[in-house]
Amino acid sequence: MPRITEYKDKLDKALGLCLEDHERRQSADEALKSELQKPREKCNFSVNNIREQEEIKCKSPSFCRPLRDCERLINLIHNAQLAMTGIKKAVRTKARGSEFLRSGPWCELKHYLGRWHSYRQAANFIVCAAAAWPLLFQDFKITSLPSSTRISKPIVQSDLTAVAIVQHMEAFEKVKMPELMQDAEDLRRMGLDKAIQIQLLKRTFRPIVHAEVLIHHYLTKNGITRPNRFWRQWQYIGASKPTCRLCHYYFSSHSQSQIQVRPSHLNLYPNWRLPEISDEDDAEAREAHRKLLKSIAEKVRNDAKRTLQQRTTKSKQHDSNTYSATPRYLVKRSESTDSDGPAYCEVDRCSR
Repeated sequence: MPRITEYKDKLDKALGLCLEDHERRQSADEALKSELQKPREKCNFSVNNIREQEEIKCKSPSFCRPLRDCERLINLIHNAQLAMTGIKKAVRTKARGSEFLRSGPWCELKHYLGRWHSYRQAANFIVCAAAAWPLLFQDFKITSLPSSTRISKPIVQSDLTAVAIVQHMEAFEKVKMPELMQDAEDLRRMGLDKAIQIQLLKRTFRPIVHAEVLIHHYLTKNGITRPNRFWRQWQYIGASKPTCRLCHYYFSSHSQSQIQVRPSHLNLYPNWRLPEISDEDDAEAREAHRKLLKSIAEKVRNDAKRTLQQRTTKSKQHDSNTYSATPRYLVKRSESTDSDGPAYCEVDRCSR
């Protein structure tokens, strides 16, 4: 239960920081203070023994206190999301503040309230989907795919610098890039080379195939790519989080790109690699793999150029969404809307 523990601890921390910010502002809004304290009190439980209790004595959820505590926290957040409560109003306004040190805790609170609320929404969606598409929940088979193995550190050179990377790009593209070279030199003085060295020296720098790519590779290897092999011919690979930048490049470059995945948050993770080519793969498969790698590498080089020139990169602080995706055919939106995010939704009827 590591993720639940993380969400609980991060929510508790965000609530504490928001309470401190509320007091620093010397606000007379005691109702908001009380609303912030309520979920924090609900965070005071341990989830480490949930699995142990499930296996030993949890014959029904009522006997599992950690599960009951999770449910109470989720219900409290759910009710706060449905009503126009003070905490909801505060999150809306304060998370948009221009002062980062003040708005930061409220942004974190907004995110982790959304993560906890997503569990309630997910449960509702599953129940509603079972009513809308009962066949999807009958006689199904689960195929478990083993994770790929981590490979050794792909870059052993310990003296790699930004200038050296630009030189490699110049040699590959057979064109001089003086402006880019100057950008690399300028950023070297700002600590870019040190950041590169830190990444290269990490013991954990051992790339692995990400889940979406692993599933896609399995489907293509086994010829499971035609629409009639998917539920309602929806060629889609679902995941708990949006795809990363390199997975996004993989799917946009692959010859079997008709299979869709979640939109990317564009975060870049060094521990990423392509599935391996096996001895059984023919020349056509090897050529397709080479072209795919070439296409992804080209996109990464363009990213590197853009980052050096603009001195910023596209990314998202959290790799999970603050708001859950809400299938329109399974939900009815509430009357309240939020201009900086989707309306809060509650599943109260199912479309057939």
